[in-house]
Amino acid sequence: MFTVGQKIQLEWDRKKAISRIRGFRKGHYVLVDMDYGADDPAKLGGGQKVVARLTLEGAPCGFVTRLSQFLYQHGIAALDYPEIVERHIRPEHEWFPMSAPVEVMRTAQDNDLEEWRVTAREVCLGGLRAFSKRAVAQGDTMFLTFTLPAGGKVDNAQATVASAAKGKGGYEIEFSFVAPSDENAQALLNFTDMATTRGGFHP
Repeated sequence: MFTVGQKIQLEWDRKKAISRIRGFRKGHYVLVDMDYGADDPAKLGGGQKVVARLTLEGAPCGFVTRLSQFLYQHGIAALDYPEIVERHIRPEHEWFPMSAPVEVMRTAQDNDLEEWRVTAREVCLGGLRAFSKRAVAQGDTMFLTFTLPAGGKVDNAQATVASAAKGKGGYEIEFSFVAPSDENAQALLNFTDMATTRGGFHP
């Protein structure tokens, strides 16, 4: 289920840390790097509740666990191995407004690379809606790179054109992400979590 070196977000006592899985034993423990910054690790005793978020096979997932041991000298925490890992309950197509440039890249018919920019309108875990001055066709495959309002980056994410409608001065396009990488899926999950907490970001 887990992969050594995989990124994982940990939350405890209204604090968050981005860590990596350093090892695990099914049914027993998950070892993760822990950098608490100004927080004193010695204050965290065994049994501390921790919420973990990560992506598995491109899908955002999470689980609730406990800190069983903290190896201060090594900066490694042992978490209880989760009994249940749940797929994120947020609907995949809950859209959030954003306005940002998106770099688009695709392979042309002559095998040369085409690159241009579109303007993002909305984003969700499963896709992106954008305005483009260049025409595209439904089913086209492209690669998208953009920075989210919260600061995270989606880098070279494969997407297909789900729909493209001609409008005033250009085209309204909806992209669907195709098997996003763990890093891209985590960036999207972090943004949608923050947007939900704050009631959305507005362009």
